[in-house]
Amino acid sequence: MDIQDVFEDLMISSSSYPTEVVDLTNSDTDTKPLSPAAIRRLSREKNKNTPKILDEINSCCKDMGEKDVPDDEDFDIEDESIMERLIGLLEMFPEPVRRGISSAYSAASEGIVSGYSLSRSVTWFLVSTTTICFLPLILELERVQTEEQEAVQQRAMMLGPRAAGGSSGLAGFSAAVPHLTHIEPK
Repeated sequence: MDIQDVFEDLMISSSSYPTEVVDLTNSDTDTKPLSPAAIRRLSREKNKNTPKILDEINSCCKDMGEKDVPDDEDFDIEDESIMERLIGLLEMFPEPVRRGISSAYSAASEGIVSGYSLSRSVTWFLVSTTTICFLPLILELERVQTEEQEAVQQRAMMLGPRAAGGSSGLAGFSAAVPHLTHIEPK
């Protein structure tokens, strides 16, 4: 007994499962139950024809030479646009995966937009608060410096050039200025 026969006996001749063959070529939907013996006979006929078909395929493949292989020039393949390729790639993934990727992309883009908006608001708040807090201080310091410079200039104009610099002559040379004192006679 062949292994194929043992396998068929185990799989097909089980009496607990009714066996039916449906002829899909006819439009009527009547089903005809077959006996296990009829099924074994049909499978043996199929097995007898299978080696013949395989031999025909092998002989055709062996006879086929390089000249029989079609060239790329013989095919007219239309160029696909990038959109068509992306749509084709989308069909490879099941609907839940596509929805998950879509929701992740939407969440990421919304997060980026809200993060950018928040950073703009925080930056505006910090710049405006800093300006309001420190601008009066900066203006007051500038006013004090200006008053000090004006006072130095006014003192220099009233006392003359000696009071401003304390020296006369060329720049870089300091000359000793004699102090005149009153001498008393003896």
